[in-house]
Amino acid sequence: MSAKELHDALSATPMKWADIAAFVTANMPTILRAHADALEENARLRAEANDDDALRERMADILTRTAAALKGEPEPLTLHDWSGLPEIAERAVSELAKLRQKLMRYEHAEAADTLHPPQDEQARADFPEEK
Repeated sequence: MSAKELHDALSATPMKWADIAAFVTANMPTILRAHADALEENARLRAEANDDDALRERMADILTRTAAALKGEPEPLTLHDWSGLPEIAERAVSELAKLRQKLMRYEHAEAADTLHPPQDEQARADFPEEK
């Protein structure tokens, strides 16, 4: 008899205490098995809940540190709002890409001036040769 069948049998008909005791005694292995199964399921669900809690804590820590990195350290005893972090990160990455392009253009122009120094007098005065 399954745990559900046992429950249904106990719930379906009113019984006297003697009948209940006899029924429980006769079905004790099923009752104990159902109890053990319930304990195992409870343990599994608690472990799953603990894993979920640990994951939530790790994600909250990542978001908190990301907010501090993008927005600066918050005031004492406060936290930054996490909303808008993707947009702030996108703007920061875009700005970094623009700065890298400017740097590459500057380095390229500087290298070109070294290979082909200015020819006219004013340009030579503006960019004197290093000795």
